[in-house]
Amino acid sequence: MELRLLRYFVAVAEEQHFGRAAVRLHMAQPGLSHQIRRLEHDLGAELFLRTTRRVELTDAGRILLGDARQILAHADRASAAVARAVQGEVGLVRIGFVSSAALAATPRLAHALHERAPGLKLQLDELTTEAQLDLLRDGALDVGLVREVVAAPGLVVQPLLRERLYVALHHSHRLAAHRSVALEQLAGEPFIVFPRKRVSLLYDHIAGLCQAAGFTLEAAQEAVQFITILGLVAGNAGVAIVPDPLRALQLPGLRYLPLEDEAATSLVSIACRPGVRSPAVQKVLATATAIFPGEAA
Repeated sequence: MELRLLRYFVAVAEEQHFGRAAVRLHMAQPGLSHQIRRLEHDLGAELFLRTTRRVELTDAGRILLGDARQILAHADRASAAVARAVQGEVGLVRIGFVSSAALAATPRLAHALHERAPGLKLQLDELTTEAQLDLLRDGALDVGLVREVVAAPGLVVQPLLRERLYVALHHSHRLAAHRSVALEQLAGEPFIVFPRKRVSLLYDHIAGLCQAAGFTLEAAQEAVQFITILGLVAGNAGVAIVPDPLRALQLPGLRYLPLEDEAATSLVSIACRPGVRSPAVQKVLATATAIFPGEAA
């Protein structure tokens, strides 16, 4: 049985009139009558009792009507599901993100995707930028929210936003009463930093800013997690330079001051493999660029 014949049959059964059913189906009545006779021939059963004024279902027709409605409903749902898949509104996307993006960029993107494609499933993994780049190349990740990456071999990188950098210091620090701080004022300070072997891009970026300000960054302590770094600062073990969203983490004895230097920003980008064909991944990429317009300038 062809789906279109079942649609014709249901229309005639519900209208109980070939003329009204033909109008509803936007087709000529003789053509509709021919198609119904064809369906009856294929099934080997008469489906309608025809009179000059109306048509009535036979016993066979009544049995077919219930099944026909279910079949058409299933077909419509399948068609709609395929359409959603083509539009990238369903499927699974594996997204990596740096821990510093967990408080701003990642939830902002996840919220936008929930609104625009609620059927899309996101598998979110907190990873360093370096780890994400390797997993993206290996195909173990679909998309990565990375920091301090402008270009990466074998990947497509799109800048999303620039975040101001702040210095985190203990409330008893000599600069704590200031409203802002220039990087040169931090010369000689003990810094709490990421291990360069694991977070080399952000480490090198901050070290480069210090070098441009006329001094060499002095690492007093290393930690992988931002919360650990900030905990050490709150314990007066040193100072740290962190992106703006980290100011949401408030600890006793901790102060954040904006850095005055024009270059004291941190770049968040989105990365993926080239030639992405998955509509779901394309939906994530398009949404990311749409919700951060011009914020990487």
